[in-house]
Amino acid sequence: MAQINKLKDCIVEKVFNNTANLFQHDDYIIIGNNMSGKSRLIKKLVTTCIDKEVYFIDTMNRTIPAENPTGKFDEIQNIKTILEARINVKNFNKNDVITDIHTNKLILKELIENANKYNAIITGYLSKEFKVIEEQEQITEQFKGNTIYKYKIGENIYTELSSGLQAILRIIIEVIYAVENNCKFIIIEEIDAYLDNSNSMRIIEFLKNTYYNVVFLITTHSADVILKANNFNIFKIDGDKYHYHDSNDMDDLNYINRTLFNSINRVTNDADRILANYMRRIASNGKLEEYELESIKSLNNLTLRQAVLKKYLLGWADES
Repeated sequence: MAQINKLKDCIVEKVFNNTANLFQHDDYIIIGNNMSGKSRLIKKLVTTCIDKEVYFIDTMNRTIPAENPTGKFDEIQNIKTILEARINVKNFNKNDVITDIHTNKLILKELIENANKYNAIITGYLSKEFKVIEEQEQITEQFKGNTIYKYKIGENIYTELSSGLQAILRIIIEVIYAVENNCKFIIIEEIDAYLDNSNSMRIIEFLKNTYYNVVFLITTHSADVILKANNFNIFKIDGDKYHYHDSNDMDDLNYINRTLFNSINRVTNDADRILANYMRRIASNGKLEEYELESIKSLNNLTLRQAVLKKYLLGWADES
C-alpha cells in the first residue's frame, strides 16, 4: 500500500502546492484492470482533498432526465456535500446522486434555467448551436398538458438525446459548476463511459483547452483516449503498486495496447472488436443471427461503455 499512498500524496502535493516535481505534466490518467485499485485510489484522493478545491464525477453521473426538472445547484450548501454523497459506499459508482435530496433532475433544471451559460460551452464542443426548447403537450384544442423538453442541435430537433450526448452534456455542466466554485482539481472516473471513440478522444482535450487552469485526473479503459491525450502523466495501477508513463510517448495504438493494456487484456480488446462489428451491422440494417446474439450474451467482465453497447444490441434485437 505504501506506493499507492505515496502516489496519492505526490499528486495532492503537485496539484495544491506545486512542490512534488516527480512527474512531467500537470494532468493525470489512471488505468488498470477492474478491481485493480483505481477506484480505491480515487476515493483516497477525494477523501484527502475534500476540504480543498476538488470535484469528483463518478461513472453513474452521465445522464439527463427527460421530464420534471427539480432543484438547483445553488440550493446545495457547498461542493463538499456532493463529494461526501458520491464517495459514500452506498452511492459510489452505484447511484446518481447530487445530494441526499436531489437526483439528476437538478441537472435538467440547471440546463433549462441557465441556458446561456451552458449553451456557450456546449455549442463550442458540438460546433453547432445548442438550445433547450420548451413546449406544452397539446391534449385537446382547448387544453395543454405537461411541459415537453426538446433539444435543438444546429437545425435538428431531438425529443430525446442519445446516451453519448447526455454523457457529454452532463460532464460539461458539472465541470462548469466545479469551476464556478473555484475547484482547481477535477476527477472524472471512466471518462469514456457511454462515448464512442471519436468523443472519447475529443472530450478530455476540449476540457483541458477550455479550462487550462484546472488540473484534470481521469480514469479510462480506452486506448483511443490515451492516443489523443497530450501532456498527461499516466499511472497504471497494479495492486498496491503503480507504473509511470508519459502520454507523449503513446503515439501508436499497438504500442499503447502492448505497453498499457497487455494485462487489461485481450478480453477487453476482443469485446470491443465484437461489439463494434455488430454495431456496424445493425447500422447498415443488418440482422443478427441467433448464434451472434449468444456470443454477445456471453461477453463478461466488460467496461461500463461495453456493457452499455451490449445492452443496446440485445435490446435492438428484441425490438426488431
